[in-house]
Amino acid sequence: MSGELNARPVLSTVGGSSPRPLPHGARSMAADTLRRTVIIRNPQGFHMRPAAALVEAARRFQSQAVVIHGDRRSSAREVLDLMMLLAEPGAQVTLEVQGPDAEQAIEVLAEVLGAEEPPATLPKKG
Repeated sequence: MSGELNARPVLSTVGGSSPRPLPHGARSMAADTLRRTVIIRNPQGFHMRPAAALVEAARRFQSQAVVIHGDRRSSAREVLDLMMLLAEPGAQVTLEVQGPDAEQAIEVLAEVLGAEEPPATLPKKG
């Protein structure tokens, strides 16, 4: 019986708890949450243009992304919610991404979020 348990995919958790087996047939990437800390480098902080660029990039992926600053959380797909984060230049924010294309999404979204200027063209997906 224990051999069957070890052959199944394992869910890695963000909170540091030990991994546990996934239910039969579940996909591990759909359940994983990837995190990255990003520093706001734009001299004006995280204002409308960089927020709009992040929304545009986030909507290109199936994965769901959340930006966290202090005790505030915002969907990366909602420009007004992102503006309410009030992230100043030099602020550290956490990007959390969960879904089937999370690895590609976190790379692109972290690049957009930490850019000094909003990109004129977005990095290619994948």
